[in-house]
Amino acid sequence: MPALANWRQSDYIMSWCRERANLNLKNATTSLQRHTYEPCFNFEAAIARLVPYAIKGIVWYQGESDTENCELYQKLFPLFVQDWRRQWKANLPFITSSFQA
Repeated sequence: MPALANWRQSDYIMSWCRERANLNLKNATTSLQRHTYEPCFNFEAAIARLVPYAIKGIVWYQGESDTENCELYQKLFPLFVQDWRRQWKANLPFITSSFQA
């Protein structure tokens, strides 16, 4: 997927996110440095550790950082829900202000 392979040049990621990441990573001391805007970063850094534990559902607030690409969000959010349900091996309810899954 282009957004994951070369995310700092991908049109899937908002330009201001790419610009901020490029600015922040410009002075990185290692090529392995990651950024919070990198796709999957927050999941891998925090949520993945919770997968072994039982949960009852998800309350999700997307925020507004993807308003420039809402059509993509409409396509990707159901895939996101499907993936988290697969990760937890449960048909978890998702409650969100913008989409009911």
